[in-house]
Amino acid sequence: MARILKITFTMLLFMVSMSGFAQIVTIFNMQYIDGTPIPLGGTIEIEEGGESRIQFAILIEQMNGSGGTLKVLTEIFQGAPPLEWTSETIFSGGTTHLTSADITLEAGMFNASGGILYAQFKYLPFGVAYNSGNYNIVVVPGNNDCTLSAPSNKTTSNITPNSATVGWTPVSGASGYHSQYKPTNSSTWTTINNGSSSTSHNISGLTPSTSYEWRVRSRCSNGEYGEWSNNVPFTTPAACGLPAPNGLMTTNITDTSARLDWNPVSSAVAYQVQLQDFPTGSFSTVAGNISGTTYNLNNLSPQTTYRWRVRARCNNGFYSGNYGTSLIFTTQQVCPQNQNKTEEVLDGEVDIDDSELTLNASNIIFDGGIAEYDTGTTLLLKPGFHAQPGSDFWAYIEGCTPTLKSSETNEEAIIDRWKEVKLSPNPTRGSFVVRSDDKMSDWALSNQFGNLHKQGHFHKDSSKELELNISEYPTGIYFLRIEFADGEIVTKTIIKE
Repeated sequence: MARILKITFTMLLFMVSMSGFAQIVTIFNMQYIDGTPIPLGGTIEIEEGGESRIQFAILIEQMNGSGGTLKVLTEIFQGAPPLEWTSETIFSGGTTHLTSADITLEAGMFNASGGILYAQFKYLPFGVAYNSGNYNIVVVPGNNDCTLSAPSNKTTSNITPNSATVGWTPVSGASGYHSQYKPTNSSTWTTINNGSSSTSHNISGLTPSTSYEWRVRSRCSNGEYGEWSNNVPFTTPAACGLPAPNGLMTTNITDTSARLDWNPVSSAVAYQVQLQDFPTGSFSTVAGNISGTTYNLNNLSPQTTYRWRVRARCNNGFYSGNYGTSLIFTTQQVCPQNQNKTEEVLDGEVDIDDSELTLNASNIIFDGGIAEYDTGTTLLLKPGFHAQPGSDFWAYIEGCTPTLKSSETNEEAIIDRWKEVKLSPNPTRGSFVVRSDDKMSDWALSNQFGNLHKQGHFHKDSSKELELNISEYPTGIYFLRIEFADGEIVTKTIIKE
């Protein structure tokens, strides 16, 4: 019978007199998991095609207060580098150190001539290494009572540069399976899963452009395993190393949608967009295989903050791991059908609002206040409405435009930019001058009903000042909409006497 999980074992560690050990590092009290002892310096047997789980104690003597690193190593007899099983850092201060180890050795890790197991302690101050005595490792013919056949119909799917999924057909009577993989040019197998009854497992952490192979065997109800299957080869594709797209922009933000744009990446054949409910959500893919550099997000939630990112796809069908920067945006609130504005707008406050159909205003906009109202069909300035001199008020009949709504941070920026723009004289009987500390690019003049009267551009050599004449227009309130070179828009009120 193979020496594998049969009974529960509790290792008994005992202190050994320093005078009884001539070596600095000693392995002792070694036994198999079933309790069968292995003599000091003896032989560890592993049945062919099987495994042996062993437990043992390690004693370090004559430490003299110095620290170091303790490792358990195995070697095969054909010059391969040691294989590390455990590693423990021991800090200075003691004269002896006692510890334990529990490892499982698989026959496939050793060739027909077997190998050795030993412990090594390396002093930190000097880098001097001391090895324990060796235990021999031999692979012996198996006495396996498990006659289950190896699984068939083995498949390798979802192969990416760093992962793959392996699967097989269930074997009647099997209580579980043991699967392993390794690079084709390596002799060391790595366990994918041992004991699970699942017939599909994912392998991660693979290297791009590398050949691998995997195998699987069935487990009987007595805990033993049948023969290994034949090795199944597969090769991971090359990784996609395209850079992340730059120039990300979010525009046309409404209560339920937004437009995403980015610059193209050379050699990219498509793009993938991921979206996050910011800041606590996880990124999820909302669109893949996007052929262009624009994507319209829909079905968003009003007044919700999102973050998005994009990556490029190579012509081998795989996406780059480079996302680069991400952008954050907030959707607007739902635009109501009708609104009644009664709240006062005080000095330094900004009130930007709109409605789909009708907006009734009966409020006061005080000196230094800013108000912008937009409605789809009707805007009524009812009794009680008053825009005091020094305030800034404008209204539009152009439908619900929720993108005009501002956050608190944007309101502060609007106030600063609005105060920079000066109109004088105001009121005026005809001509007035527009002045700003920043460069202006375009302007448009409309009346209180939203009718456009004239528009134009600022000349490059006079982009901070412009003289306009409205002497031919009737007495009333007019709105001068100014667009700055950086794209920001400010609207000022001019009164024609």
